[in-house]
Amino acid sequence: MSADLPVRSAREADFRPEWSPADKLRFCLNFATLAPSGHNSQPWLFRVLNDTVELYADRNHALRVADPHDRELTISCGAALHHLRTAVRFFGHAERTTLIPDPHHPDLLAAVKLGDPAPHDYQDVLTFRAMADRRTNRGAYKPDPIPDDVLAKVLHLDPSPGVWVHWWDTPNDKHRVAELVGRADQVQFADPAFRDELAHWLRSNFTEAGDGIPGYSQGVGAVASLVAPWVVRTFDVGDGTAAKDERLADGSPVLVLLGTDADTRDRWLAAGQALSRLLLVAQSYGLAASYLNQPIEVPEVRPAVAGLAGRVGFPQLLLRLGVPTSLPPLTPRRRLEDVLQRLHLPGMG
Repeated sequence: MSADLPVRSAREADFRPEWSPADKLRFCLNFATLAPSGHNSQPWLFRVLNDTVELYADRNHALRVADPHDRELTISCGAALHHLRTAVRFFGHAERTTLIPDPHHPDLLAAVKLGDPAPHDYQDVLTFRAMADRRTNRGAYKPDPIPDDVLAKVLHLDPSPGVWVHWWDTPNDKHRVAELVGRADQVQFADPAFRDELAHWLRSNFTEAGDGIPGYSQGVGAVASLVAPWVVRTFDVGDGTAAKDERLADGSPVLVLLGTDADTRDRWLAAGQALSRLLLVAQSYGLAASYLNQPIEVPEVRPAVAGLAGRVGFPQLLLRLGVPTSLPPLTPRRRLEDVLQRLHLPGMG
């Protein structure tokens, strides 16, 4: 049996202990590719070398307008890294991860080495089994507060250098954050280049693409999903988008901010791993999440987010958490062979 199963069809029961280290790692990559990413761009590539997986940034899937410094791209790769490490441990192996192992290859972000057989722990089981069902839910959430004990477990950060978390759950605080979201929406949608980039990643409900944002993931019907890219490119819908996003922020039980003490690649990778853990634990408790990163993507608004949190450092991701009122379909994923076969770097075979 091959370890290269189609993405989203790999099952826990398909794993075979007798596989070679390379086949085990390729199988685990089926779960790494389920990680979240900006615009569902999936900006990662992998290289399997015997008992090691190398993780690379895929600059062809970068968001050059919304994310000109590849900050969110690197965070997305960090989330895929956490998924991979969790899958390796779940399937009974220790792992050793090295971040940014070769400064001469800036696209090489991490290397994960398959270790000796080792039992997984409860945390690995909890997070691994949430991977298949986790999705970004952009719909409305129930107004019910999240129990304190659940929120504490979701927002607990494993030891991760330089990463911090802050949250808001009072109406006044959430409204102040919502106002920043609306302000950033208006700035972004006033920029034709931003609208063109967003439209590039919008997909119809009939898409066969393995990436991007299908209309159904935003609650958009079949016909509207066909014209959505044209509408976004042609019209400045910033006011309407701002009003909608402000309502979503105001109506969410909790708004969560992940930040770091430095704005560097290693901290972005750490933030991505923390994000992955947060989302998977949230999923295991029946919570949904979606992103409100606009105030962090707009340079003149980003410092105000840190100011509202009262934190010294760099905001990286803004999320809303709550119990969803509906469950959208899962978004597509790139085929495993696509994120393995494209990789070619000078001097590498």
